[in-house]
Amino acid sequence: MRASYAIHSSRRQVGVINAWSAAEAVIEYLRSRGFGDSDIVRLGVNSASWRGAVFTASRLEDCEA
Repeated sequence: MRASYAIHSSRRQVGVINAWSAAEAVIEYLRSRGFGDSDIVRLGVNSASWRGAVFTASRLEDCEA
């Protein structure tokens, strides 16, 4: 089931993406910003790095609780 995921850089929410998983959401967010796959490093099931900046994804329902 697709869900809405909040994308965070540090403490700041930088976007919202609809995706099947947190991993897909964070990668799709970075790709939508024009960042190339060669610059994106997957760090875990809900996070990735682009040139040292770490981005994480969490379901919006989890963020509001």
